[in-house]
Amino acid sequence: MIYGVLLVYYDQYHATSVAQFQDLLNQLDPINKLVVVTNNPQLRQSNPSYILGDDLNSEFSGYDVGLRQLGKLAAEDYVVFANDTFCHHRSWGKFEKRIFASAFRKALANQKKCMIGEVNTFKKTFSLMGMQAYKWVSTYMFCISSEFIDALNYKLCINPATLSELVDLDAHENIKWSEDLSDNLRLQLSKWLAGDNKHGWYNKDATMLRKCNKAKSILNEFYLSAVAKKYGYDLIDVYQSHHLLDRLTLFWKRFMRYIKLEYDF
Repeated sequence: MIYGVLLVYYDQYHATSVAQFQDLLNQLDPINKLVVVTNNPQLRQSNPSYILGDDLNSEFSGYDVGLRQLGKLAAEDYVVFANDTFCHHRSWGKFEKRIFASAFRKALANQKKCMIGEVNTFKKTFSLMGMQAYKWVSTYMFCISSEFIDALNYKLCINPATLSELVDLDAHENIKWSEDLSDNLRLQLSKWLAGDNKHGWYNKDATMLRKCNKAKSILNEFYLSAVAKKYGYDLIDVYQSHHLLDRLTLFWKRFMRYIKLEYDF
């Protein structure tokens, strides 16, 4: 069975996100179950069917709240996770929906033990928490098998205390990084948060606290892919396609995103 966990926060985003996400699930399997989690208490008040998250670590703790609502999964089950920015902060139309649905459907049909989404890389191996990785799956939308969820002990979110050991603010309100992160990873994230390169964070003028929290979310994203690699699960890029038209369309979209400086984690 296919399950969906959607994390919503923004009042202006949630309705469209729920509709688009439900449509994607229906394309995968008409028999599905969607759990909507919100870290916004005001949004929960006006939408009582939403589950209230704890916001310990952005969408990841929200994903864990959704998983707890699903309960024990069967061996053949898959869960699609997404946050409400997937169809707002990124290009989302018929092309993207078809690409994601096709990749998810193929994995379900083949019962692949994997993590599926948009795959990115620094083109360098990096390490965190004693694990190495070369690429990662963006967690604005991804699908994982129940076996991988078992390996994670049903917890996608890194323990908050551990996260604070990896990155936190010092007494002078500067970000301090753990030695458990490779030098190239610390450098890459520092530059990105500061907006020091053309693909830096669009919110480079954010407070140091917000930058620190963003860094924690990024590290949690990398952590999931590193764990997948550690346990031998495939990282499958939804944009891998043997169709020339799809490759050309993807090239054009990524080129437009590049010149508009819209790269984001």
